Amino acid sequence: INNSWYVELLQKLIPDGRLSHWRGDRDNLYGNILIPDKIRQEDDSDYGGMISVGNSEIGMRQLYGTPSVFRSICMNGCIWDQEIGHTLKVRHVGNIDLKDLALRMKENLNAQIPLLDVNIDRMLSTRNRTTGGVDMKNIFAAICKDFGTSKSENAGILKAFAVEQDILNGQANTAFGVTQALTRYGQELDNESWVRFDELGGRMVTLSDQKWGAIVKRAESYNKEDLEKILGLPALSVSI
Repeated sequence: INNSWYVELLQKLIPDGRLSHWRGDRDNLYGNILIPDKIRQEDDSDYGGMISVGNSEIGMRQLYGTPSVFRSICMNGCIWDQEIGHTLKVRHVGNIDLKDLALRMKENLNAQIPLLDVNIDRMLSTRNRTTGGVDMKNIFAAICKDFGTSKSENAGILKAFAVEQDILNGQANTAFGVTQALTRYGQELDNESWVRFDELGGRMVTLSDQKWGAIVKRAESYNKEDLEKILGLPALSVSI
């Protein structure tokens, strides 16, 4: 699937879209398309809907398009999985009917765009998921264990959280603050890791209240040895 064909079709389907985080090279595309009429102003930043897109002419990744949410103060992204959004993925295998693919893309976008307002509301609602006073390093240990992040990544995540603490003025100790730390850290990484951390942000937001409560409860049980084993010494040395 030719990159120029994909980009030109996206331009037709989203004529007022704005490019963000456009990465990659002539062979591989990574990026987001902001939807202008899905931008909302909140106290700390503007929030809005976007479509995370990608393709590779040489078959390194699938053609990809899925709903996402951005936060303009830092342009953190939050990519939703198939349970919440309508993801389009097409493998570069066999003869591809481009006319049929274009129709599928149009139908996919028509299904995704109405979900963006819901997704923004859902992300903002994570501000209400508090930690009950449990230390944030314990919270991150529980989450990082679930997500399988490395110890070097854990240190980067906690450094990103320290930035969020300054931005959110005491309101970072929530699932919202954790989500923003994950997606902020992802912006420092290579393309594939960046997308992965945006997807982890999406997983954070789609947690049920019950699962968030279980994370907090498990985090509360961790001792110093547990934190060192899970997070690693570089992460424990980060001041938050």
